[in-house]
Amino acid sequence: MPLLRMSVRWWALTLSLALFAVASPLAAQTAWSLGPFVGAYRAMGSFEQASIYDTDLPYTPQALNGNAWGAEARAWFGGRWGAQLQVSSSSSTIGPTISPGGPTRSRTANVQLATAQALYNILLPQSPGRLWLGAGLGAVRHVGNAYANYGSPVNLAGVVGLGVSLPIMQHVSATAGATGAFYFYNLAMPPMYALNPGSMERGRQADVLFHVGLAWRWR
Repeated sequence: MPLLRMSVRWWALTLSLALFAVASPLAAQTAWSLGPFVGAYRAMGSFEQASIYDTDLPYTPQALNGNAWGAEARAWFGGRWGAQLQVSSSSSTIGPTISPGGPTRSRTANVQLATAQALYNILLPQSPGRLWLGAGLGAVRHVGNAYANYGSPVNLAGVVGLGVSLPIMQHVSATAGATGAFYFYNLAMPPMYALNPGSMERGRQADVLFHVGLAWRWR
């Protein structure tokens, strides 16, 4: 529970700061939407060879694959250009492993993603729905008891996105999309291994979030 409360506070602070940063320039815009989504997180990267392997950590990035949930907010500057804030969290369980000290316990791991993207609507402005491409920056945070000794590392990522929204009611749209985060993951050596000159988990990562949801629209 302390970890959950810490995660909630971290995401609340991240979203609040992001909203504050963009609220003033977007205040005069006409189209807004906000809504939740569910989806799937998939890690496409790999780890380089390390000098130390901790049995608490995932052996490959793919061990972090899992179901995801989150929320996103969008504002459109007329018919073509827009901005989007998105936060998500995925959950996975890393199974027990056999080590020289005996079998290890199962560990939980979460990948949390916060992104800000500029959007371009491909469809004509008069179309009832929107189909967009996006690009921007994001932060990727690894948490859970698998990372208890590593301080929940956070990495800055370049982000691209693809999304679509179709109106299904007067103020409600169905949404779907994919978000890709690209970054170099380099897990810092913890104090207990401070005298080791080598490295731990590191490598180029490509994380993809597939999602579907609903959005409430207003002006």
